[in-house]
Amino acid sequence: MKLSEFIISALGLSLYLSSPASAQLYNYSYNDTGGKLVTAKPDTAFLNPSGVITLNLISGLDRKERVTVTRDSDKTSMFEGTTSLVTVADRITSIDGAEYYGKSLVLPTLGEGAFTLKSDTLDNKGNLVSSSTYPFSIDITAPSIPDPIVWIRAGFMNGSIDVFGNTTATQALSVSRLSDAGSGLSKAEWFAIDDAGTRRAVPTDLNPLTGEALAPAAIAAGVAVAPKDQSYYTVGFRIYDKAGNYRDVTHRSAIDRTVPAFMQYQVQNAATGVWQDYVPGMTIYANPLQFRFKMRKQDAADFNGTDFGWYGQGKSSDADFAYINVTLSYPETYNYSEIFTKAGLRHHLSFNTLRFTLGPGVSEAPRYVKGIFHLKNANTWSDGDTVLMTSPDCIDSGVVTTEVRSYTQLVNIDNVGSCTIAPNQTSCTLTTNFCKLTDRGYDPRQIIITGTDTYAGLGGRGSYLYSYWDYNPPVINSVTVKPEEKQIVMRVTDADTVNDWRSYMWVTNSFALTLTDGSGKAQVLSPASVTSLNFQLKEVVFS
Repeated sequence: MKLSEFIISALGLSLYLSSPASAQLYNYSYNDTGGKLVTAKPDTAFLNPSGVITLNLISGLDRKERVTVTRDSDKTSMFEGTTSLVTVADRITSIDGAEYYGKSLVLPTLGEGAFTLKSDTLDNKGNLVSSSTYPFSIDITAPSIPDPIVWIRAGFMNGSIDVFGNTTATQALSVSRLSDAGSGLSKAEWFAIDDAGTRRAVPTDLNPLTGEALAPAAIAAGVAVAPKDQSYYTVGFRIYDKAGNYRDVTHRSAIDRTVPAFMQYQVQNAATGVWQDYVPGMTIYANPLQFRFKMRKQDAADFNGTDFGWYGQGKSSDADFAYINVTLSYPETYNYSEIFTKAGLRHHLSFNTLRFTLGPGVSEAPRYVKGIFHLKNANTWSDGDTVLMTSPDCIDSGVVTTEVRSYTQLVNIDNVGSCTIAPNQTSCTLTTNFCKLTDRGYDPRQIIITGTDTYAGLGGRGSYLYSYWDYNPPVINSVTVKPEEKQIVMRVTDADTVNDWRSYMWVTNSFALTLTDGSGKAQVLSPASVTSLNFQLKEVVFS
């Protein structure tokens, strides 16, 4: 560095240290309500001191700082104080490494509320040099959490707040009716504390508008908070307000991310009565046939004395193994079995993946191929066995197709209608008057296809007729025009949307905005972004 550059740099440092342009608050320093030392910038809106607040003030040499604090609600003076003269001995190095000349003053415990701090810089004769004001509020009350944690089912079996996993039965864990009357809700954490007392936390979703925090299953039972695949934890939400106060709500739970590896399929040989391990292409000597799942008892919570492993579903057992038996017709189209752990994790087997060779005199069961259905008012046919209704309507007919069989097949749709497929034919037409006229809903009806006469024992559920309808329009809560950003922001609520295993059924996903100018010319805009503020409320931005 050149000598002239060094002199200029040194002079600049001297000016910074000794000659501020006006009275300045460098920061607030205090222990917060959680016992943590906090240094807050002067523009911090909310403070949460557990006691006194230290004001760290920047000043100049031979200057004094006079501070007054007034409570905004009634203009009561809460504090008045003046420092001694600032000297070269008052050179301060802050926690963040900055250096300045200044003094500190300690405010008493002020209580909650909004306040205004005024800092006056005085010369050595007491004359006013400059003034600055700083508004701030104190909030030392933690958020309110009146309700316990709720476990939300995604469907399937088992699982609970007491024993849950990271997928399948568990959709999320949530806590509702959160509020904070002071600074307002700020953020949420999901945490788990292991038996050694180690606390691990991750950020999770908080919606201040609805007062709900949500931890999806992958987070709630994730490795980040629960490193052991099978263990007990104290889990919970920590809810923060904008001042930094927090409150916890907890529950003692078992977390399980493990599906036991051992699972053996077995088929009973109808000719010998012996259970044989399933091998693709093996010969069966009866249809329907007896099939079973074989699992180790040590992997089943029913027998191992823990909350981990297979659970329920009417198991039989011997000394070492547990079994679940089912009867199935071959070939199967739709049917499946799922074996669940206590946490709601699953082993899934679709029976249509099984392959057998038919023994002498053994016939195939009916096999469903497709169903299509006609809407009377819309005068349209569905592409398959899922029917969507956007206005009141009735299914008045349907066509069901199967593989060809040598015997008569009976098609029956639960309380909808039935028809028969003649031998060596592949379809039949049914008539009905299956109506959905109000509100919204989901109505699955089994499509049962069986043989007749001596073949009556063959077949079963081929599929479902799935009906979905929603006649309730969403509500546009607000439309805000932002000229500077060239944006229009719309908030839309669909009260039909639910936050459980049916969450995909009644959802508003299509948005458009039509702008019409003075001449009547219309322009249709698609959204620039769509943000879910909660499961029912969306914010749609058009640009």
